[in-house]
Amino acid sequence: MHKLSFISKSKERVKKVKLAAEERQIQEHYEKERLKMFQEEKPKHANPHAHPLSDQLHSPKRRVMSRKEMKAQTERIYSNLPEVKKKIEGQKRTQANQTNRLRAQLYKKKLMERLKGKQWTGPSI
Repeated sequence: MHKLSFISKSKERVKKVKLAAEERQIQEHYEKERLKMFQEEKPKHANPHAHPLSDQLHSPKRRVMSRKEMKAQTERIYSNLPEVKKKIEGQKRTQANQTNRLRAQLYKKKLMERLKGKQWTGPSI
């Protein structure tokens, strides 16, 4: 009795798996049709400068760049590197710390002058 129920449940599981596989195939087919209908195909033009026997017939021709453009592109790429960004941020932080130290020293000096009863003669904050 246990074996009969096991066999029937197993057959049901096999049917479910087959149905799921068929459903996936149908969905893939519909997806391909949708892509064909809504996707514009751009025709490839042969590269006139490529050798007829090379593999680069359909690769685009390299754009010629001036030295100025190359330098600007290199600087832009370099400035976007994470190491460079961290370095610049560290420099800004160091500069801010120095400014804060100077302000603290001026404040301390001004306070000491007041405590001594002298008039403050330094720059105004």
